Amino acid sequence: MLLLCALVYDWIITPMRWRREYLEDWKKHLAGAFHPTQMLINGNRHHYYLRRVADEWISTSGKRAVRLHHGGSGMVVHELRADGSFSERGPYFVKLRPLIWAPNGRRHIVDVEIGPGEFRTSNPSGGYSRERGVRVIEQNTASYAPLTLQEYAQSRDAERRSRRANGGQAA
Repeated sequence: MLLLCALVYDWIITPMRWRREYLEDWKKHLAGAFHPTQMLINGNRHHYYLRRVADEWISTSGKRAVRLHHGGSGMVVHELRADGSFSERGPYFVKLRPLIWAPNGRRHIVDVEIGPGEFRTSNPSGGYSRERGVRVIEQNTASYAPLTLQEYAQSRDAERRSRRANGGQAA
């Protein structure tokens, strides 16, 4: 019975509250977001460039990289050179541990290639990624990626909890 109550709360009550509290703000968020665009390669709908906003991550050793989507577990990055372009080395898997890699708050508009197959990573043990970085279009952009209503509401709820924990002050 407790499990049923938890499911009703998570799947029905919480989404209803999100729609009631955040729907209008979320629509404004979506209107200002940078929406990804596809550019087909040779007219093949399974092979294309995708222009999107990507988060920058930094390692404890100072390496900067863009996080890629790869459709699996773990994290795939494509390293950035000092001039902001993509490194020849990459993409590659990294350990997703807060002590090694962390987002640094910067975002870039990038073109990534999504192939008809997968791209081999540069890890010595192998592996594959669904994307590989092609070019950085705009560095340190103010643009942001669109969020789902759930992602938007969860981030706003987290901000609210943070303000409450800080005695009403912004975090």
